[in-house]
Amino acid sequence: MTKDEFMSAIEIIAESVWNFHERWGFEGSKSKDGNVVGLVLRDPQELFENERHQILDEEINEFKEAISKRQLDQASLELGDVLFVVIGHCKAYDRNICSALKEIAKKNDNKTNKTHAIRSDTGKLLSLEKVEKWSGAEEERRYHLLMSYSKGD
Repeated sequence: MTKDEFMSAIEIIAESVWNFHERWGFEGSKSKDGNVVGLVLRDPQELFENERHQILDEEINEFKEAISKRQLDQASLELGDVLFVVIGHCKAYDRNICSALKEIAKKNDNKTNKTHAIRSDTGKLLSLEKVEKWSGAEEERRYHLLMSYSKGD
């Protein structure tokens, strides 16, 4: 996979989600004249507590099942379903989501090997400054800190 292929696929699925929600009137889409069509606009807390989280849980479980059965091609499809639902959640939630997504991208773009390291027992990228996140792996954190200092500016 290339970066261009990946970016194109993300754009395609995002547009598909948008069109899907507009076509089915999820979360009360607005028509060109500003009128609400489809489902009535609802409080996001109600929408997510009562319905949407169940959709995501189902898709994640299907992905986990395909992985556990080593059905890797099926797992790719299930992961696509997870992404479709998550993007749908973003559209349904709508509350400053575009700003939030940009903020998350910027935050992650600013992470470097001077500020963060991958904790080997969890595989998670962690801030070297957040000592509590390294509980049980203090020696590893010290090693990463030393490596980050040795790299200089």
